[in-house]
Amino acid sequence: MMTAPTHYPYYVYMILCENGGIYTGYTTDPVRRYWQHRSGRGAQYTRGHKPLGMIYLEPFGSQRYALRRESQIKRFSRAIKIYFSTIPDCQPWSSLRVPLTPEILHAYPFLNQIP
Repeated sequence: MMTAPTHYPYYVYMILCENGGIYTGYTTDPVRRYWQHRSGRGAQYTRGHKPLGMIYLEPFGSQRYALRRESQIKRFSRAIKIYFSTIPDCQPWSSLRVPLTPEILHAYPFLNQIP
């Protein structure tokens, strides 16, 4: 089973949902939290909007800074959130990442908005 690195105890993440929405959250264990969202035991939003995968993950050494960043990202437009998902240093482990294959882009045309 995959585990998160231990040198960063706090993470801010974004999950792309089936309806095109992007859920932003904070956690100490991104793998566990992602699977909570997938199984319906995560946030209320992801219970009603099936998560496709994690599109952004940013580590922090401080809970205070992680919570500030989460708040900041939640105020970003959807376009900026999608742009952030293209930054190589902020991409999560490949097993949680949404693969932007031609099939996915066809099924979810809103993903073509990525700059």
